[in-house]
This record gives sequence, structure tokens and C-alpha cells, in this order.
Amino acid sequence: MVLSARHRWPEPKGFELSRPNGIREFVLIHFFNTVEILQFGQRITVQPGGCICYGLGTEQYLYSAEPLIHDWMHLSVDAAPLIAELGIVLDKVIYPADTTFMTAGICDIELEINSDRPFRQQMANAAAQQLLIRYARACKDKGEEHVANPELYSRLYGLRTKMFTHLERSWTVEQMAEQVHLSPSRFFTVYKSMFGISPMNDLIRARVDAARTALAGTDIPITQLAEQLGYANATHFSRQFRQQTGMSPRGYRSHL
Repeated sequence: MVLSARHRWPEPKGFELSRPNGIREFVLIHFFNTVEILQFGQRITVQPGGCICYGLGTEQYLYSAEPLIHDWMHLSVDAAPLIAELGIVLDKVIYPADTTFMTAGICDIELEINSDRPFRQQMANAAAQQLLIRYARACKDKGEEHVANPELYSRLYGLRTKMFTHLERSWTVEQMAEQVHLSPSRFFTVYKSMFGISPMNDLIRARVDAARTALAGTDIPITQLAEQLGYANATHFSRQFRQQTGMSPRGYRSHL
């Protein structure tokens, strides 16, 4: 079922993708920034946080005037019965109330499908099935904050994208709040309401996800990785990594 997956995948400013005849795969995408796409033959602007699941053979077009950050997953035709059973909306943009499940789920699938572990395809397929169920729920549960205040939603999602693309910075709640012109207390409340997680926990999760990818695919030293992810020292990094994964960075790497 799962063919490929990437979380927080970057593309350069001006990135354009055109598939006039679509492809014989399902493509699930979550956008972190504003993009232009085709929806039922009409070019529309998708706001940050928008998601779409393209069906088999659907024409696809995507253009990003700014650096693109997105989660994506390709599924084979074998996923068709499950997608139909779940009633997943195809070829139409939705705005889930909480999109953290998209990034976290696709991160897990990416790490599994690109590993050398036994039964990696089965594990990736099981994780994809869970992700599709959560996406199907999201199709029925729209984000009230987004509908009520799209301008604020866009500002916070822009900040979130900036945080995720600059994990090396020493972010504080006060700095985040200043970026979106809110008081720290109001910012904390609205952020958690929109994304289902506190801003600092969201940042920690993003750093740990990035660390998992680096530990699985590179030989970068732990101390250097900690520095690249905005930690003052490897001890602090290891403590937060263990809290999120149940093992140390070194233990995680040796377990792969």
C-alpha cells in the first residue's frame, strides 16, 4: 500500500509540479505554507494547514511562490478499498482542526519504509491505515478556529512553519508570541486550541522527529546533532529525546 512518504519535505521557492493526467497512485499532502493547486479543474489558493488526498488519475498541479514545506505520502491502488470504506474525501482541500497527526504519522511511515528492519512494509502499511482513519475523521471534523478567524490561523501556521524550518533557534513562548503580535498567554491558549498541542511541546516533537530522521539516515555525532536542533548541550537533547521515544539517541540509532 505505502509506496513512499516524506514529512516536512522542503522544495525551493517557485516550485511547480504538473501532472496533467495524474498518476495511478493516491497522494495525500499536508501543506505548511500557502500554495496554488488545481481542485476540480479550477486553480485555488490553499492556506497553511490545508490537506488534500488525490485520487487515482486526478490531474495535479501545484505552485508555491515561497519555499514549500509539506508532508506527503503515496499509496498504491491497493489502498482503494480502505479509502472507499472510510469515505475519505478525494480531490478536495480540507482544513483539519489539528494536523499534528499528519506530520507525526508520515514521519513514522517514512522512517519505517526507508529502514532495513524486518516486516517494514507491513509496519508502514499498518501506520498508513491508522493515518487514513484519522484523516477520515478530520474530513468530518473541521477546525472551528480556522473558520472563525482565518487571518489569525494563517499567522500562527506561518509561525509554525518558521519554527519547523529553523529548529536550530532558541525559541521561547515570548519570542513566538511576538512574531504573531499576541500576548504570551493569549498566544499559548490559541496555539493549543488550533493545533492540539502547546507551542513548546510542538517544537520539542518537531526536533525529536528531525533527530529520528537524522539518526536513521546519517552518522552525524550526537553532540553535533543536538547543536543543529537548537539544544545548548547533548544532555538536554538526550533527556527530551528519551521522554518522547523511550530511549536515548544512541540507543535509538543502535536499535535501527
